[in-house]
Order: sequence, then structure tokens, then C-alpha cells
Amino acid sequence: MKAKSVLITFFVIISTFLSTHLYSQIVINEFLAGNETINTDEDGEYEDWIELYNAGDDAVDLAGFTLTDDPTEHDQWTLPAVTLGSHEFLLVWASKKDRTTGELHTNF
Repeated sequence: MKAKSVLITFFVIISTFLSTHLYSQIVINEFLAGNETINTDEDGEYEDWIELYNAGDDAVDLAGFTLTDDPTEHDQWTLPAVTLGSHEFLLVWASKKDRTTGELHTNF
């Protein structure tokens, strides 16, 4: 979904299954709202995206982590079982396409 504003207040990542140590090593490294000219998804469309980064020394299974663009709905979209290795990045498209295989797309 295209953002109405370039400024997004925040995204929330929640995990009820991981320890505090592993949870704290996954961060939103970068995001792009209102994407009209940067990279395209596998459909060739310019969609908003969120880049996750594992800042820790341990790989983390992201199954059960959630992303949201609504502070009142913390479990809006749940990531599938995908492992993010130490110091690796993961791009998640905020496109409303709701895909959990191949390139990941949220439902918002």
C-alpha cells in the first residue's frame, strides 16, 4: 500500500516466542514509504518496503514475529518461518499483497 505520507511514525516487531536477547538483535534497519522510483518487487511494481537486520551473532528464526503499521494492532502481519542469519538483511514489502513465500509482502 502506498503511504499517504513519506513519514511513517513507526513499525512494531513483536515476538512472544523468542528470548529477550534474540528479540533485541532484530531491528528495522531502513524503510521506504511512498516508493515511486527505487527498487521494484517481483511484479515490477514500486511498493513500500521495510528492511530488517539481525545485529546479533546468532541466527534468528523470525516465525511468530509480527509487523504492523497500526500501533493498536500489534499482530497485523506475521512473518513465516524464515531464518535471518547473523548480520544479514531481509526486505519485506509493505504492499497489501500478503505473501509469505518467495519475496515477502505484508497485508498492509
